[in-house]
Parts: sequence; structure tokens; C-alpha cells
Amino acid sequence: MPRLPGVSDLIAVLQAQTEALAALPGILVALNRSLRTFADTANQARDTALAVQRVTARLDGLVTELEQPVRMMVPGMQRLAALMENPLVDEVPDALRRVQHELLPILTGILDSQATIAGIAASTDGIKKFVEDMGGRMAGISGAAARGMRWPNRSG
Repeated sequence: MPRLPGVSDLIAVLQAQTEALAALPGILVALNRSLRTFADTANQARDTALAVQRVTARLDGLVTELEQPVRMMVPGMQRLAALMENPLVDEVPDALRRVQHELLPILTGILDSQATIAGIAASTDGIKKFVEDMGGRMAGISGAAARGMRWPNRSG
């Protein structure tokens, strides 16, 4: 049979209500902390959204600025891609290696020879000047003195 609530039930309900009221300040403090954390997180999210908006605006400006030059490069890039597919491109490193190992030593030898020839020409010019100076001096020597010296005939 159902039982009618009595005094003990009333006391139990009042005790539960008292315990709930006693826990309420702690719950309110925890709720307040949670709300503050939520507010801080919301503020950070707002700041982040503003920063993202600024970055997006800058990127949009950059993309707008670069779009036309990049579009102008497309035909050249397509031609370059077609050129790079040519089998001759694969031979370029070997050709450069051959030039370095075979042709550069020859060119170095030619340059060295050119320097040597220039040195010989300079010394020949010096010898020629010396001979001409000596010939002039010899011409100034009296005939008797010149007869004792042999000098090649300068006919030319």
C-alpha cells in the first residue's frame, strides 16, 4: 500500500535541498570560471579571425598583383616544357663535360702560346732596336776603326 509522506521524508527532502544550496556557491564559482575561460577563448577567436582577415586581404592583394604576370608567363613556360622534352636536352651535360675536358685545355694552350709569342715579339723588337742603334754607332766610327770590325751588310 502506498505510504503517505511523513516527517522523515520531509527531513530528507530538506536535507537534500540544504546540501544542494550549500554546493551552489562552488558550482557558481566553477560556472563563473568556465564563463571567463569561454570569454577569453571567444576574444582570442575574434583576434585570430581579425588576423586571418588581414592576412587574407594581403594575400588577395598579392595574388591580384601577381596574377597578370604569371598569366603572361604561361606561353613561355609551355614552350620551355616542350623544349625540355627534346631528347637533345639529355645530351647537354655530356657535351659540356667534353668541352671542359677536351676544348678548354686546347684554348688554354692557345692563350699560353699567344702570351709566349707576344713575349718573343717584344724581345725581338728589343733586339732589332739594339741592332739598329749599334748600326748607327758603327756608322759614326771612322773608316779605319770600322775596317777592323766586321758588320753585316744592311741592305734592307
